[in-house]
Amino acid sequence: MCKEDFKIHFCTCSNKEVVNIDFADEVKSLFEIKRTESQLAFFENDGSYHTTYFKWKLSSFKEKSNGVIGVMIYPKDKLDEYITLENILKELNTLICFDFKYIPKEKDLLEIEEKYNFIELKEHPRPYLDNYMSFKFENNKWVFGRYPLKYIHERVEIGKVEILKNN
Repeated sequence: MCKEDFKIHFCTCSNKEVVNIDFADEVKSLFEIKRTESQLAFFENDGSYHTTYFKWKLSSFKEKSNGVIGVMIYPKDKLDEYITLENILKELNTLICFDFKYIPKEKDLLEIEEKYNFIELKEHPRPYLDNYMSFKFENNKWVFGRYPLKYIHERVEIGKVEILKNN
């Protein structure tokens, strides 16, 4: 039986809206637009209010802190049929899978998590999503895992995971 060919791509090409957070009215305006989109999705009653995507975040090591704040969520090794530990490591370590120039540095961190397409409406809550995986760059290669909470990382880039299928 032939297996479908696919490639995982870390895309930054999502429709980024630039909002100046120094102006509260701009933030409020964007929130109102996003809330209206969520309401339309909910009232369509076609399930789109519950649809999800996979968001990635690439960060570089900044420093170690003395204190630890937060709760450790352990990464999973499979988020769906394509986004698996083996598939992600294969792409990260053998192919150019980012859509921008990037050379990994020691202690870089890549996190992938499932997110809802629409913001949650207070009057229509959804189940909490805890689908999350992470990879760290150590000894010139990507490996599955995460760093201790005392490691402070600074965001380099974010985007959506795309699955490119070759039929």
